[in-house]
Amino acid sequence: MRRRRRQQLRRLVAFISVSAIIVVVAINLLYQSHGWWSLIVITVIAYSWLTVSDTVLSLKSLMLRLGVQVYALVIAMVILDWRTGLHGWSVDYVIPAILFLSLVGALVGIGISRFYGWKTSEIFGFAVAVTVGALIMLGLSFSPLVKVAWPSQAVACVGVVLLAASAVFLRKEFSQHLREQWHF
Repeated sequence: MRRRRRQQLRRLVAFISVSAIIVVVAINLLYQSHGWWSLIVITVIAYSWLTVSDTVLSLKSLMLRLGVQVYALVIAMVILDWRTGLHGWSVDYVIPAILFLSLVGALVGIGISRFYGWKTSEIFGFAVAVTVGALIMLGLSFSPLVKVAWPSQAVACVGVVLLAASAVFLRKEFSQHLREQWHF
């Protein structure tokens, strides 16, 4: 019964999202005075749908849902930056900030997991996924795409330090994660 209700709610959210997108595109086509502003609204609607559908209504693991949210938010910020003139604010500041806050969240999750008895291997997986994103930003910081390099470089350092500290101080849990997820 709960699963059926969840599917109905997901369909309702999808219907509302698609309807809103159709209305926004129609208004943009009928009254085209400032270009394709509807792409910004569509990005927000799509991200909102993903938030409700994948995070709130999903039965997948919490860390997988949070990982999807982090990268969906990164993509949404790049699209919004591009639609507002590609001034680079997303790659210079916003994406490193999202990754940094995600790493802080992973660190807090690892810290309180022992208190609540949570399984830390999922949190390590999330931290690894975010660190990979931070390392990609580190690589991009040496390209002309990123004009302010220090936020990307700083978040990459934080990610590497978090994983190194996990490997040193939480050796048992970290090695369990490597065995379960990466088969090492």
